[in-house]
Amino acid sequence: MTASMTIALRVAASVFGGYAIASGFVTAVAALVPPPRSGVLLGAILFSFAIHAAVVIWAFAARSPVRAAAAIVLIAAVLNGVGWFGGPLR
Repeated sequence: MTASMTIALRVAASVFGGYAIASGFVTAVAALVPPPRSGVLLGAILFSFAIHAAVVIWAFAARSPVRAAAAIVLIAAVLNGVGWFGGPLR
């Protein structure tokens, strides 16, 4: 893998994966917190910006871009799965 390909993979993983993890975190909080949840969701949305920044930093700090992308996909899948299927039945 060339240097430009590794940087491109890290950028793609950090941008798209960071969005997927941040939105998955917000949906998981929305699914798990009982009503009234407006204040909690506002805090979760604000915290999601820090999560996205942490994912960007971690994507470039990981040993290999493939390992970073795999971990990001796994975390995003778990959080979005909890957001979609977790929580009370309505």
